[in-house]
Amino acid sequence: MYNLTKYYNGNSVIHNINPLCKLICILIFTFLVLIANNILFLSILTILVLIYIVLSEVPVKLYINNFKYIIPFIIFILIINLLTSTMYSSIISIMKLILFILYSSVNIYTTKSNDLTYGLEKLLSPLKIFGINTSSLSLTISLAIRFIPTIFKEGYKVYKSQMSRGLRFEGNLKEKVDKLMSLIIPVFNTSLKKSDEISNVLDMRLYDSNKKRTKYRLMNFKIIDQNILLIHVFVLILFLVVEVVV
Repeated sequence: MYNLTKYYNGNSVIHNINPLCKLICILIFTFLVLIANNILFLSILTILVLIYIVLSEVPVKLYINNFKYIIPFIIFILIINLLTSTMYSSIISIMKLILFILYSSVNIYTTKSNDLTYGLEKLLSPLKIFGINTSSLSLTISLAIRFIPTIFKEGYKVYKSQMSRGLRFEGNLKEKVDKLMSLIIPVFNTSLKKSDEISNVLDMRLYDSNKKRTKYRLMNFKIIDQNILLIHVFVLILFLVVEVVV
């Protein structure tokens, strides 16, 4: 499951998009997915995501493998919506979930951790007027995201280890919770050790988030970045116009 959050090394168009542009596009796309309730408009977003997937040059099987982890959520959404609303609402909800997973996967597979930190720092730079240390904040967020695959990987190891020792999630609710804690506590301890190691490395390198930091390389907006951003803005304006007119 931790493959969901791994970077796929490549040199595609999507890989080379400015990370700040990616983050802005993610915000726009997420906003559109959340407020769109029309199958036709969601179909337009689907076409946009499919183009993204093709341009990313990431193996399609990686995207397909992601779906096996969201099947329980799709079934849950389908059951809840069928009990409380119509089939149309169920289709809308499932389409939103699939679009969000696919779009997020494209950006995760094509964005390095360091680039993500750079993009976050640029995106949060307006907060400097309030005295907020955006370098420290962006580093914290990027480290938290970087920990996700580690947590999944360690959790999977602990799960396989406990299953080999005869762990079975059977019994009443209290027994199931106790067995679940036998997975959560080791993963939590491992996460603390990993974070302590990163903290020691930063201290050894004399990292100080309060000092002004220089950049190894500057990422300027290229033509492709502007075009990708304009496409997202155009889709956003199109949605707003349709909503107002209709």
